[in-house]
Amino acid sequence: MTSMLASIIKSRLADLRILLADEGLDGLLVSGSENRRYLSGFTAREEILHESCGSLLITNDAALLLTDFRYQEWAQAEVSEFDILTYHAGIGTALAEQLGVWRVHRLGFESSYLTFGQYQRLTKAAANAGLEVEWAPTDGLVEGLREVKIPEEVARVRRALEITEKVFAEVAALLRPGLSERRIAWEIERRLREEGAEGLAFPPIVAAGANSARPHHRPGSYRIQEKEPIIIDMGGRVAGYCADFTRTVILGEAPERFREIYTIVRRAQARAEAGLKAGMESLAGDALAREVIVQAGFGEAFGHSLGHGVGLEVHEAPSLSPVKERNTVLRAGSIVTVEPGIYLSGWGGVRLEDMALIQADRAEILTQFGFYDF
Repeated sequence: MTSMLASIIKSRLADLRILLADEGLDGLLVSGSENRRYLSGFTAREEILHESCGSLLITNDAALLLTDFRYQEWAQAEVSEFDILTYHAGIGTALAEQLGVWRVHRLGFESSYLTFGQYQRLTKAAANAGLEVEWAPTDGLVEGLREVKIPEEVARVRRALEITEKVFAEVAALLRPGLSERRIAWEIERRLREEGAEGLAFPPIVAAGANSARPHHRPGSYRIQEKEPIIIDMGGRVAGYCADFTRTVILGEAPERFREIYTIVRRAQARAEAGLKAGMESLAGDALAREVIVQAGFGEAFGHSLGHGVGLEVHEAPSLSPVKERNTVLRAGSIVTVEPGIYLSGWGGVRLEDMALIQADRAEILTQFGFYDF
C-alpha cells in the first residue's frame, strides 16, 4: 500500500470512528464489498457471499480484517492499516473472540449486507462464547462517507468514463440494421475490457424499438432497424470506480416523433445540469428536469429518478429522486448521473445520461460525448 493510500485509509477510519461515537457503538462489523474496499484498500470482491472474502471489525482502538486462507496472501499484499486475522473454521468463532478482546458490547452491523443466515450464525457464536453483545443494525454509515469523493477518486471515475465514451463511439459507428441487441452488448463488453477497463460497472443495456420503453431492458435477439430508437446504457470500471453513460441513437432519418421526444428529454437534462449545485435538496434537483417533461405532457412517462450517485458502486448515494422520503442535501464532491427519460409503451423511449461532479456553485459535467441537434 502506498503512503498516500495509507494516509487516506487513516483519515477514513478517523471519520468513521467519529460516527461510531455519535451512534453509541463500540464497534462496527463491515460486510459490504465496496465498504470493505473503501475502508481498508482490500480489493477482493464476492458478489454473493460477502463474508467469504472477509469482514472488517472496527472499534475505537482496533482495525481488523477477518478473512479465510484463500484470501490471506491477497490481503497481506494490499492491506497495511488493518491487522489481518485468518480464520479456518468460519468467521463466527474468530469474530466472537475479537469482540471479547476489544470489549465490544454494542456492535453495529450493516443491515443491507449481512444476510439473516449470517446474522444468526454470528450472534449464536457470540452467545456460545458467553458474550453479551447488543447487535445494532446500521444503514448508510460508510456509504455517507463514500458520497464525497477526493481527487483521486474523481480521477478514477473520469478515466472510467473516458474509456466508456470511446467504446460507445466505436460501437455506434458499427451499428447497422440487422444487428441483434445481444451482439451489440457483447461488442460493448469486449471493447471495454480491451480499452483498459478492469470490468463492467453493470451489464450493458441495449434496447431497440419498442424494447426501449423498458428502462432496464435485457439485451435479447431483437434486431435493430432504421427509424427506431435505440437506447444504449453502459459503463466500465477502473480501479474499482464506475462510469455510467447513456445515449439514444437512431439509424436513418429520424422521424418527427423521435425528434420531438428527444428534444424534450435533452431540454430537461440541460436544465438540470445548469441548476444542480451543492446545498440543493435532491427533490429540487429532480424537479428541474421533471418540470420540463411534465409541462410537455409526458410526466407519466418519466417514472424513475433523475439520477443517482456513482463511485465504487454504479448506484450509490445520493439519489436525485422525486420521493420525499429519499430527500437529501447535495454535497460538494459527490458524483451523480443526470438521466431523464420518456418511455412510451409500444413505441419506445429516449434516455440521455451524463455524469456530473457537484461543486459549491455548479455541476461540472464530466461526460464529453455530444447529442443530436434537431
